[in-house]
Amino acid sequence: MPGPPPFPHKPSNQLYGECDAWAPLGPAPLLPLGTAVPTLVLSGQFDPVTRPAASKHIADLIGPAAHWVEFPRLGHNVRAFSPCGTGIVSAFIADPRHLPDTSCIERRPPIRFTSQSQTP
Repeated sequence: MPGPPPFPHKPSNQLYGECDAWAPLGPAPLLPLGTAVPTLVLSGQFDPVTRPAASKHIADLIGPAAHWVEFPRLGHNVRAFSPCGTGIVSAFIADPRHLPDTSCIERRPPIRFTSQSQTP
């Protein structure tokens, strides 16, 4: 089965039809509303797929067993792009009854912006 199309290798005006061969989405996921099962909901501040307000809303719908954690200066899939996120997930899986230490979130370096004249 072939992998996803190589988007980075095509100009944006040539992406039409790339998703045509993908499988259908299927049914919407079921939310465990009011569950007692500990649930960790992670959110990146710049997530273009699931904005923080949407993931917070999901955590609120799940109920008091949900722990919502927002990561400043990150986008989608904080677990893959943040060692801090990976550590929080690992600690939560090891002991889901307690919210892991999230103090590493604020130790992420600030975003550094440069102008075109400053780039090599």
